[in-house]
Amino acid sequence: MKILLVVHRFWPQLAGTELYTLNLARQLAERHQVLVYYRDHDSTAPGFQCLDDRAAGIAVRRVSLNLAGLQRNRYRQFVSSYRNLEIEHDFDQTLARYQPEVVHFQHLMYLSVKLVELASQRGVPTVITLHDFWFKCNNGLLLRHTGELCAGTEEFRACVDCAAGRRRRPEAMRRLTAQVLKDRDWQLRQALRLAGRVIAPSRFLKDEFVRDGYLPADAIQVVENGVDASGALPHRVRADGDAVRFAYIGSIAPHKGVHVLVEAFNGVRGAARLDVYGDLTAEPAYVEGLRGRIARPELSLRGALGREALWHALSQVDALVVPSLWYEANSPLVVREALAAGVPVVVSDLGAAAELIRHGVNGLRFPAGDAAALRTTLQQLVDAPHQIEAMRRAIEPPPSAADNARRLEAVYGGLLGAQPSAGGV
Repeated sequence: MKILLVVHRFWPQLAGTELYTLNLARQLAERHQVLVYYRDHDSTAPGFQCLDDRAAGIAVRRVSLNLAGLQRNRYRQFVSSYRNLEIEHDFDQTLARYQPEVVHFQHLMYLSVKLVELASQRGVPTVITLHDFWFKCNNGLLLRHTGELCAGTEEFRACVDCAAGRRRRPEAMRRLTAQVLKDRDWQLRQALRLAGRVIAPSRFLKDEFVRDGYLPADAIQVVENGVDASGALPHRVRADGDAVRFAYIGSIAPHKGVHVLVEAFNGVRGAARLDVYGDLTAEPAYVEGLRGRIARPELSLRGALGREALWHALSQVDALVVPSLWYEANSPLVVREALAAGVPVVVSDLGAAAELIRHGVNGLRFPAGDAAALRTTLQQLVDAPHQIEAMRRAIEPPPSAADNARRLEAVYGGLLGAQPSAGGV
């Protein structure tokens, strides 16, 4: 089978969606011909450039598009996040040349939603995986500019507020912004409806799109993302009297709730330590604020982890803590990696991450943003560390990358057998 995977970024820029796409490409390439089409955000490359290459052992079509003066034109900058004529033209040519049997879209941000239609026009079956909320929220997080969760409001009022930030806008400008946002929403809804299959990695994400009328329930299939745990290491043997070791691994940013974790851990009594792993340079003001809140020496802010270092860190951790303040649409990759490594997880009782954690079985849940409740939860493990071993024994490993690839091969096979017409879901 000839498979074309489409994603907004790729190797070596590996966040969750990109890493998932790399793992999927490697699994599929063992049995199929695979090409990854992605945008390279190279600020030094002038104009539009494209290149057939290999990245991390995978055949790729890399496109780079820098539009002069775009940063000074907010409207063009916004539209370029979901429509780019140059990329559309190149993608259509790629379809003609490569002739894939199926196209699987992982993300379309900064590419073009028109790519789904182009594939459909050529009679190529298409799959879209919803890795976040981007199809319904421009920032992909469903978070307001104030940091609050967004439930949405009529006529895109909440979206206009986010677009304006804290700046006051004339009513005429607000109406114009709402119209632009409405147009984006219409185009993205059309792309979803054109897809032969739409996949959500979590029930929560599926329910969100069904609730807001993007697709009916039977048009979205839940297929949990797989995890490549080939680098997992044996877990340390915990001795009586050892400090309970907690860790946070991920982006260090306000919506991740790291400040809630720091406040909670400051009040934990007894033998415990907390290591916070993540990029300390992406949000320097936030990191400095965290440093100012640290009140005990057993709490350390550490740098980002590479893949090998990640598995070593998980082998030394008694419990991972994920204190997110947003919905974590497809459940953080690190939660599945922790479970694959046999590490219980403490999560905010919010969104898709909470789907993976059965309270008191393979981890614990607490109300999002409630530092006092999180402190009580952590204290529970420090006071009775035998619970950690009981939860470790109860962990059921999540699907592997190979399991996920096989599920998707069945989806692809179903599309090729049914040969759905463009527009059918």
